[in-house]
Amino acid sequence: MELVPVLIPLLAGSMAAREDVETYGPLLRRVVRTADAPPLAQLLVDRLVHDAAEHVDIRIRADSPYALRAADYQGDADARATFAILAYDDLRPREKAGSQALLNAVIDDGALPANDPLRVAALVRRASLQATGGNLEAARADYAATGLSAQQCSIVDAKPSLRSAPVSSADYPTDMVSVGVEGWTRVQFDIAADGTTRNQRAVITYPPMIFGTNGTKIVTRAKYEQSYRPDGGLGCGGNMQGVTFRR
Repeated sequence: MELVPVLIPLLAGSMAAREDVETYGPLLRRVVRTADAPPLAQLLVDRLVHDAAEHVDIRIRADSPYALRAADYQGDADARATFAILAYDDLRPREKAGSQALLNAVIDDGALPANDPLRVAALVRRASLQATGGNLEAARADYAATGLSAQQCSIVDAKPSLRSAPVSSADYPTDMVSVGVEGWTRVQFDIAADGTTRNQRAVITYPPMIFGTNGTKIVTRAKYEQSYRPDGGLGCGGNMQGVTFRR
């Protein structure tokens, strides 16, 4: 088990190489299973290895050592609910309508307490799905069943999926193009229930004070998946997005 705190940051970093993932990913999964780690810990490791493999473009087949299998977590209520919610969040917006069963399984799981955070998380997501499908009565019922305020709901719900973020050459500052300067900015913003962004603000830029305004304009045009909020408030607050400017 002493390998675990060494291998996790090695595989979790964006600089993980394909050779690292192929060598240490399957090893890490074997270690936590041999040590009989709790199911949630196994799921954490499995997700990390799976995502690392996707990052380095390893083809993941159902029988590969990087695959995620729902059957591996069925014996533990928290692990199977977490797996289902993460699987739902991984879907593209157009795929979610046909995958409500993932959320239903969590909401109807008798092994979870009535106010369990995982059940609440599933209800929040199903409310948005019902609203998207035009069933506002069901959306209101699911939202009310969470027992959350609008502010709390914006924290527990998943970040909405990005639908579009129009970018053009006009977004690159003309004076920076002429002198060949490249850079980046990180923009913080909130996402409203209708999918538009609000309160956009550049928090750091490089070179300093150069690309902040242009990066913020790009984020302002971004459109995200809609979330259900009865008061039309925030869908998700405190998001961060990087924008890189290259010639």
